[in-house]
Amino acid sequence: MDKKQIEFDLILEKDVLEKFDRATVFKEFKFRIATPSQLGLFADMKGDELAKLNLANDFNADSLTFEVKSKQLNKSKIQEIIDIFHNNSTTAEFKSLSAIGENEFLDFVKYKLFYSEEIEMKKSEELTAVYIFPFLKNAFENKKEYLDAYQN
Repeated sequence: MDKKQIEFDLILEKDVLEKFDRATVFKEFKFRIATPSQLGLFADMKGDELAKLNLANDFNADSLTFEVKSKQLNKSKIQEIIDIFHNNSTTAEFKSLSAIGENEFLDFVKYKLFYSEEIEMKKSEELTAVYIFPFLKNAFENKKEYLDAYQN
């Protein structure tokens, strides 16, 4: 038997993405990642940014927060990070992603419910519904109090 960790992925908020597309000015951008084992996702980073990522790995850190502020940030660079999140979220393990525009706070992953669980399965087996449905049931039972409070 082999143990595998499974967890919920964050999903980008569609309405926030639409607001992002319409916005022209961004004053702050922030994201938090679990320190990825594959630094290749951030190959374009240079200097201080890459040094911070390597330092987080040296510290054996569980997460790293990037925050940039300006009178007007480069929207295309923000879009690049959003694209990394969207295309590689399971590798990069983003925990949060937000921006402040001219007059609005954009939380791309507004509703977060973190839950992870280690499951035992045969090495030759694939992760299928046989494993996923009990995981969902356990997640619901584990977070039921929170979900009930949120509903009310």
